[in-house]
Amino acid sequence: MRSVEVIGEKGLESADLFIGAIGYERRARFALEKFSKKSETKIGAFIGLEFPFHQVLDYSENLELFRSMNASTIPGCEHGTTEELVKRFSATAGLDSHPLTLIVDISVMSRQMMANVICAIDRFSMDREIAIHAVYAPATFEKPPITPPMRFAGPVRAEFAGWSSRPDSPLCLIMGLGYEENLALGAISYLEPGRTVLFLPRGLDRRYIPLVREESKKISSHIPAINLEYNLTEWGSSLNLLRRVCEQLLVDGRVVIVPFGPKVFAWNAMLLSLIDGFREVSVWRFSAEDDAEPQNRHPAGEIIRVDLSVA
Repeated sequence: MRSVEVIGEKGLESADLFIGAIGYERRARFALEKFSKKSETKIGAFIGLEFPFHQVLDYSENLELFRSMNASTIPGCEHGTTEELVKRFSATAGLDSHPLTLIVDISVMSRQMMANVICAIDRFSMDREIAIHAVYAPATFEKPPITPPMRFAGPVRAEFAGWSSRPDSPLCLIMGLGYEENLALGAISYLEPGRTVLFLPRGLDRRYIPLVREESKKISSHIPAINLEYNLTEWGSSLNLLRRVCEQLLVDGRVVIVPFGPKVFAWNAMLLSLIDGFREVSVWRFSAEDDAEPQNRHPAGEIIRVDLSVA
């Protein structure tokens, strides 16, 4: 991607494609229900991305809603997902010169699934401008679950490895915080960063704040860290904040982003790392894979949105 610009949010009259994940959480269908019932937003076609595991809880209801919209369903976590999405983008865009308009619901996407979508956007943007309306439905407050042991550690996929032109420069870690305390400490032990910046989310429910700050305090007891807060409801501002921090750290360091916490931060991290000028930024995931116990997260009732122009 040559550039990604945050544009002012306007009325959403139409979109060429809606892309969402068919997960097991109740909130997986919240945005889809909103847009399918809004007659003023005309959507050309729907794509549902499927998970290879955990087809439990509200999965059947979510799948049924996608099917009722005549959605195409494709595997969301395979390497070929990106190629399939690029084909769908090309078929939808046709030969005219107008930007391809996407609504991308990241509410229940895994990091791997999100990476596949962003890679497809990156490839298609080489030939055509894309207007993206990214949406996220926060979940209602729940106490942190027990984090299972780490089973995967590495770049989200090869495009996010971010090979540095200065491999001997100090490693700078940018970590988003959420509920993944054990995984966060494991990631720090694994990467052994020279500098660490922690991104702490603030959102619609203030009950999350003391839990995230407590996690930050535990991490800071192991290594020195700078704490920065970002507001979930100001998605575009949080993307620009991350961009500025990366610019500063890239002056004399290698940057690795580990996007724990809300998926808004993961989206920002992966999108940023594929923009020209930031491709040396690496994005890693540390995951328990399918060992994590499924939780039926319900929507808090709000949809957070950012509008982007990608070229």
